[in-house]
Amino acid sequence: MLNFIENSAEFGHFERADAVLPTRAPALTDNAMRCDVADQSDSANPSTVNSERWLPVPGFEGLYEVSDQGRVRSLDRVIETASRWGGIKTNRLRGRILKPTPSGSRRQHLIVSLGRGNLVFVHRLVLLAFVGPRPDGMECRHLDGNGSNNNLSNLIWGTRLENMGDRTRLGEHNAPRGERNRRAVLTTEQAVEIKRLLRVGQRQSDIARRFGVHRNVVCKIASGHTWAWLR
Repeated sequence: MLNFIENSAEFGHFERADAVLPTRAPALTDNAMRCDVADQSDSANPSTVNSERWLPVPGFEGLYEVSDQGRVRSLDRVIETASRWGGIKTNRLRGRILKPTPSGSRRQHLIVSLGRGNLVFVHRLVLLAFVGPRPDGMECRHLDGNGSNNNLSNLIWGTRLENMGDRTRLGEHNAPRGERNRRAVLTTEQAVEIKRLLRVGQRQSDIARRFGVHRNVVCKIASGHTWAWLR
């Protein structure tokens, strides 16, 4: 069973695993502020290494880190498992930058997988690490309206009313629907076919794999959250 971590007021079907997150954010230390591990692209750009700040992901300390530029990485680790001959097998895993996946929401929020079964919104990780726990009744605001921009300067905890105000200010309530929307990941023809496959009982995960989209895209179609006017 996949665990989705998010504020239920904003994305209700993602509320599952808040319990794994601590009640307070870790203190910023000199060591935490340094970028000691970087992928190959970072090595080619020293200015990025020097300016990007990394902190442990709350609840996953020693395993994952998130940066103030909205990137998430795994850390080097050693895993010991029992071998078939009764001994201990040691596997060394090298840290890497994680590749995010679009959530399928209208704002195209990004999701990363923190190990098996833990799908987490990147914007939530940034705020938890650099700002602190989500206050009661608050949700994440992307100040420029771009759900894929998870730079710390673009994120803030806010109320649902403030989030709706942002959307009104940015003109999102009048955004074209369907494939005419610039954030659409499916064509109308694809959405119609997905609806047909859902009616005949195909699994959402299989449909998502067939069309190359996140399972949440298909889930929203099945629930009528998106493409509801299609038959």
